[in-house]
Amino acid sequence: MCAANHDEIITDLAFIQAFPEALRHRVVTIIRDVSQPQDIKQGTVLLIKGDTTSNDGFILLEGTVEVLREDIPTTTVHPPALLGEVKQFNPLHERIADVTALRDVKVLHFNWEDFNAAAEEGLSESDLTLFRNALSEYAWQHIVG
Repeated sequence: MCAANHDEIITDLAFIQAFPEALRHRVVTIIRDVSQPQDIKQGTVLLIKGDTTSNDGFILLEGTVEVLREDIPTTTVHPPALLGEVKQFNPLHERIADVTALRDVKVLHFNWEDFNAAAEEGLSESDLTLFRNALSEYAWQHIVG
C-alpha cells in the first residue's frame, strides 16, 4: 500500500471529513509525516486498558481490531479508524480499553507527542483549534460509549 493510498484512508476518517479541503490536506500531511506504516499480527494487543505510559496512536488501514471495555459491549472496528486518541482527552490520562488485532492488520503508527508538536507547528491557531475540537469530540464519543 503506497503513501497516496494512506492519504485517501486518512482523509476518510469521519472527523477529518468535516474540515475545509485545505485543512484536511494539512492534517493528512501531518499524520503522514509523523507516522510509520506497520504490519501487526493477529492477536497482538495494540493498546492496554489502564495504561498511562504509552503515547502510541494508530490509524487502522487494513484489517479489523476488537475494542474491549468493561462498561460497553465489545466493538469490532474496521478501517479507517483512529485508535489511541481517548488517552489524550481522558482526565485520568489512561487508556479506557484493550485494542487487539482480530486478524493481521496494517496501521500507521505514531507518537501523540510528535503529532501534537507537528500540528502546533503546521496549523494556524484557528485551524489548530478546529482540529483539536473535532478530535476531542471524536474521543469523547468513545469515552462515554
